This record gives sequence, structure tokens and C-alpha cells, in this order.
Amino acid sequence: MKHALKNATAALTTVAAIAIGALSAGSVQADENTSRAYDEIEFIEGAPGVHFGLLWGDWNTGPFTMIVRIEGGAKAPDHYHDANYDAVAIQGSWVHTYTDGVEHVVTPGSYARQPALEVHGDRCRGPEDCIILVQMDGPNTFVVAQ
Repeated sequence: MKHALKNATAALTTVAAIAIGALSAGSVQADENTSRAYDEIEFIEGAPGVHFGLLWGDWNTGPFTMIVRIEGGAKAPDHYHDANYDAVAIQGSWVHTYTDGVEHVVTPGSYARQPALEVHGDRCRGPEDCIILVQMDGPNTFVVAQ
């Protein structure tokens, strides 16, 4: 996994944490001249094969930025968030499905925006893990669609 990230064309992908209570750190302050290696990011598993690592900001109040790692072949359940998010694919073939049901393949360097309150889905086509940089403008909510 670490080697795959080193081969990615960008430096830092999409789903908010399912269980906020499972998060060990609620916020990370990013002062000027702050840097952290990928292997120093603490990831939590929000769904089978879907992992979240907080980079800066506050999970509970937002805004915040995180790295999402979706294992090759893994899929998050259809869901929505109370906040908008902007995401850039770093590695892999991330498949993002908007409310219209159309699957959009988001490849490294490509961008996707997900408006708040819209049901959507995320999966990684694999075999390579998908790495996505996600910026959310509000709290970290994840509501599974009925």
C-alpha cells in the first residue's frame, strides 16, 4: 500500500466516517509549515474495506480534510452527508455514483463534488486500492440510505 501511494501522481480519497464515536482524534490543527508522512496518518475503518485518515480540521464540526482509502473491490453502502464535499482522486479507479444512478469513474488527478444530502455510492474497481483526498465543509456525518 505504501509503495502504491509513492507511485501516485499526486500527494494525498471519498466517504465520511460511519462511526464518529470510533474516531480517536476529533481534530487536528494544521499550523504553518506542517507536514506529515503518509505512514504517520492514523486511519480508522468506517466500513469493511473503507478507511479514513484525518489530515486537518475537526471531524465533529467541520470543515476538515481527510484521506479516504478504499480497498480494491470494496464498496461503501449508499449514503449521504450533511455537508458538501470536494474530492480529488490520487490513486486507483474510484467509482462514484450520484443520485441519478450513473457511475462515474474518477481516476488519479480527477475531481468530484458531492452536494450535501444527496444519496450516492462509492467503490474501488481495484485491484489497486483507491486513495482520495476529501475536503468537507461541515461535520462528518454518514447516513446510510434506506
